[in-house]
Amino acid sequence: MIALPEDMLTSLTDRAPITAPAEIIEAAPSPAAMQRLRALLAGAERPVILYGGCNWAEGSAARLQAFAEASDIPVVSVFRYQDQYDNASPTFCGEAGVGMVASVKELLREADIILAINNRFGENSTDGYTLFDVPQPRQKIIHVHGSDLEIGKVYRPELGIHAGPNAFAEALEALEP
Repeated sequence: MIALPEDMLTSLTDRAPITAPAEIIEAAPSPAAMQRLRALLAGAERPVILYGGCNWAEGSAARLQAFAEASDIPVVSVFRYQDQYDNASPTFCGEAGVGMVASVKELLREADIILAINNRFGENSTDGYTLFDVPQPRQKIIHVHGSDLEIGKVYRPELGIHAGPNAFAEALEALEP
């Protein structure tokens, strides 16, 4: 917490205004990573997409949804991100969060591959770290995240892809379902 004098909160400054935010280019997946991802998903019997996190641009969730629907892969959102995906989609299966319903727990527990996009594996999305074994889960995990420090932090992935959600969604759009 920072305490500021009350008169400072309404005073004007002679400093030049900030004109534009800094442009940050999102990390993108390599073509080789996307081909490996596709091969892993094609060989799966019970894949699940677990998505979440911030910084999704307009259209990126639609690209994810198009891929999930064309591939017939169930989709689960992490806590507080279910609004990023059309809940009326036949692939949407619910939220992995506080008070996670039994059907979502079972779906994640019984999956053979989890494609985790832009989410951090935390207490809410893992039902108190009970859905996956630490550090080597029974499920193969493909973890896609904009921070390379997040990949493998809790669970050792079968494939880690350093990419932001929008660059990944764009690359996903180019993949054959």
